Amino acid sequence: MDSSLRNKKIDVGELWEDFFNQRKFIRTYNASDTHPFKLTFMFDYDFMQQFFKTIKRIHSNPKYDKENDHRIDSLLRLWNDNLLSFYQAGDPIASDEMIKFYMDCLKNYSSESRNHQLRLDRDFWCLRTVFNNYIKFIFGSASTGIDDNVDDLYKENFFDTVERVINKYIDENPSKDKNEQEKVIDIFVSFVSANANAIFKAYDGKGDFPFPETWAITPAVLDALDQNKKKSTDFQETAKRRLRHAWLQEYRFWILNGKNLYVQYNPEEQLNFIPNKQQIISEHILAGFNLKVVSNLLMLLNFVIPINPGELTNEILDATVQNLLNCSKTFGYISDSFPVLTTMLDEKAENQLSDVDPTYRLMRTMFPQLKHQKDLDTILAFFKSEALGKKYETDSRKTSLIVHYQWVLEKLQEA
Repeated sequence: MDSSLRNKKIDVGELWEDFFNQRKFIRTYNASDTHPFKLTFMFDYDFMQQFFKTIKRIHSNPKYDKENDHRIDSLLRLWNDNLLSFYQAGDPIASDEMIKFYMDCLKNYSSESRNHQLRLDRDFWCLRTVFNNYIKFIFGSASTGIDDNVDDLYKENFFDTVERVINKYIDENPSKDKNEQEKVIDIFVSFVSANANAIFKAYDGKGDFPFPETWAITPAVLDALDQNKKKSTDFQETAKRRLRHAWLQEYRFWILNGKNLYVQYNPEEQLNFIPNKQQIISEHILAGFNLKVVSNLLMLLNFVIPINPGELTNEILDATVQNLLNCSKTFGYISDSFPVLTTMLDEKAENQLSDVDPTYRLMRTMFPQLKHQKDLDTILAFFKSEALGKKYETDSRKTSLIVHYQWVLEKLQEA
C-alpha cells in the first residue's frame, strides 16, 4: 500500500479491491459450518482506519489533482459496494470510524455554500451516496433481515456515535475566534442537513428510534429558538441551540413533504392512533409538545394558511378547505379508537388539550405565517360561515372537521 501511494504504476484501487475480496472470502469461509477451523483477518476497526488513511494520504499529496485524479472517487465507490458487509458484521467501532471520517471530510474537504452549509468537494461527492445507503441499512430493519433487538442496537449506536463526535467538536473547541467557532458549528449542522431526511425516510416505524434527548425541542428549550430573544454568547450554548434548530428545520421539511403528513380520506381505512413512523419521530423531535395541535396546524398550513400575507377570497378558501376536508392526517390522534378528526370534540378531549400554549408558540416560531392576524381572521370567519356549514351539512365527518378546525384557529388566537 505504501508503495502504491508512491508509485503511480501500482493501482491503489486494485489493491483495495483485493483487500475487500480477501475480507469477504474469509467472512464467507468462517460462516460455513463445514470448515473445521477459522481463518483470521484484521479487525474491521483497523481495516476501516487503513482505508480512510489511504484516502487522506492520496489527498495530501502535493501533486494530487482532484479534477483529473479519480482514485478517491473509485475507493468511495468500492466502499459503497461492500458497505452491507460492515453493517452486518456488527462492529460498533467500525461504525465510529465511518461517522468520524464523514465529519472529518466536512471539516477538511468541503467548501461553504448557502447559509453556511458545507458542500463536500467534488472528489468526495460519492460519500453522500455511501452514507445514505449506510443509513438505509441502519434504520430500515425490514430490508436487512436482522433481528429487531440487534437492529435497535445499531440505531442506538449510530445516534450515540454521532452525538459523541459532535459533543467532542463542541467541548474541545479551543478557539475564542467567532469565525472559527462558526466553522465548527457548520460541520455538524451540515451533517444534520445532509443526513436527517435520509434517516427519517429510512426509518420504517419498527423498533426504537433512539433520538438523543439533548437534541429534542422541548418547552424548556423553546426560548433558545425564539428569534426575538437575545441569544447566548456562550459557544457551547450557541452550538447546542443551532444543533436543535437544525434537526427541527429538517423535521419540518420532511413532515410537510409528500404523504408524510396526510393521506386521502378512505372510509374503509380509518386512521387510528397507531405508533407509525410519523408519530414516533414527532414524539422524539418535539418532546413534550401536544402532537394533536402540531398535526392540526400543519394540516391548516399545508392546505389553507398562505405563506405570504395576501388577499384571501371565498373562492380560494372554498377550494383549499375542500382539499383539506378530503384528507386525513397521519399522526397526532389522542384516541386509539376514535380519531379526533372524525369525531366531534367532547369535554374529555378538550381537557386533554388544556395546556397547549407552548405548542402554539413553537408553531409560530417554526411558521411565521401563523402571526399574520388578518389572514387568520379571514380563515376563521370562513370556517364559521353559514355557507360552509350548509355545503357539508349532510356529511357528518366533514361537519365535525369544520367545527374542529374552527376550534383550533380560535385557540391559536387565544394563545
